[in-house]
Amino acid sequence: MKLKKTIIITTCVVVSAGFCVCGLSLEKIADRNTGNCLPAELKSEIVEETRGMSGREIIDYSIKKTGKVLKFGNNNDINLGCANCVGYAQTCSKICNHAFKANKVNGYSKPVVGNIKCYGINVCDVAKSVVPHRWENFVKDHDFVEVHLEDNGFFVDPSIYDYTGLDLETRMPN
Repeated sequence: MKLKKTIIITTCVVVSAGFCVCGLSLEKIADRNTGNCLPAELKSEIVEETRGMSGREIIDYSIKKTGKVLKFGNNNDINLGCANCVGYAQTCSKICNHAFKANKVNGYSKPVVGNIKCYGINVCDVAKSVVPHRWENFVKDHDFVEVHLEDNGFFVDPSIYDYTGLDLETRMPN
């Protein structure tokens, strides 16, 4: 009986999580300043590691590489390898653009400010209503990356990927 309840509860949790993940999307509010430059050592690594990659491969590489050079934290100090979503978006965008340029790929990316939505509900607004007052600035909005590759535009989120392993991508509205 206990095993049956455990299986039912686990199944419900997995189905609910899957339902929520399928409904996640990114919505842009504004562009974000691009911030600091990439260190020369990292630029060389990017050129070497992305040699011959397609645009799509470069985007996936950039998201994963960002997670390797940064760890999530409250402060944005990219030189120390610690950043919040703002630093993740800025770093990922710079990695992506450097690799695009090195590989002569027709594309560009930029960090943007926006919201995470789950079936149209702004997750940032929900978080603001439940977190302690001192965290309000931390959850007021979210930064991610706007990517343009040939004629396609979409948003990707390197901090969500690094934190959860979820490859969140949203096509830009026309």
